[in-house]
Amino acid sequence: MTAGRDHNCAIATDDTITCWGSNNYGQTNAPPDEYKQITAASRHSCAIATNNTITCWGDNEDGQTEAPAGV
Repeated sequence: MTAGRDHNCAIATDDTITCWGSNNYGQTNAPPDEYKQITAASRHSCAIATNNTITCWGDNEDGQTEAPAGV
């Protein structure tokens, strides 16, 4: 589990992500996939999928949800 400013996220037993709390910036709208690690920040979250790609969602005011390719 990880906690952001006003939201929380956790990886379920089926490796999907569930988030709850404030969704003013889309921070609880985790994309469907299977994940192995997650972290939450103030108004966005990022996760590493089981295929080792990075996915981020939520507030993107400063480009924080745009993970660079090949990371």
